[in-house]
Amino acid sequence: MHNENMEEIKSISMQNVTFSYKGKKRYVFEDFSVDIEPNHITGIIGRNGQGKTTLMNLIAGKFEPDEGIIEIGGKNPATDIGTAKRIVYVAGVMSYSEIKLKKIIEEYRLMYEKFDEEFAHKLMELFGLNKKAKIKNLSKGQETIFNFCCGMATRADITILDEPVSGVDAISRNKIYEIILRNYIEHPRTILISSHLLSEMENILANICMIGAGQILY
Repeated sequence: MHNENMEEIKSISMQNVTFSYKGKKRYVFEDFSVDIEPNHITGIIGRNGQGKTTLMNLIAGKFEPDEGIIEIGGKNPATDIGTAKRIVYVAGVMSYSEIKLKKIIEEYRLMYEKFDEEFAHKLMELFGLNKKAKIKNLSKGQETIFNFCCGMATRADITILDEPVSGVDAISRNKIYEIILRNYIEHPRTILISSHLLSEMENILANICMIGAGQILY
């Protein structure tokens, strides 16, 4: 793939997007527009319940808007398979239970062609995670860290980290921020991080998108 195409696939544009959950009368977003600069670490900042997770799910193509256009490199992430393969969405808690961590890593390897299994295991070792453990036996903080390790190891062109330090102790949070920055420098790509802890991670962000009540505040 040519460099210019790599650049193109990473640009994110949302124009006049309206979205509400089925059965809910209130819009999460109404006539919402934002362009996110490619190849930067961008923070999606806002208080809990302001739409950060919904916004990231829309960008990841997991939700489709009621109205408006969402494009990544000019293509709809919800319908274009090639684009979807270049996006990883990582939340603190994912829908696994009985599965062992090493099995989940195998699934990531099959899904993402650039997945670096050795890097994933190094990160797990750094955080003291046993690959033979079952996901259901991890604490909330450990599960958040494990999902973060897998997400970073995908090297996905668009890496979406939804509250990557939720339930994580202060020392591990600092390690996570350091890993994000160092890994971004080695493998530049578009990284989106949602958080309500701006003061903690402002040193690693190139851009900030602050949202509240379904609108861009800053």
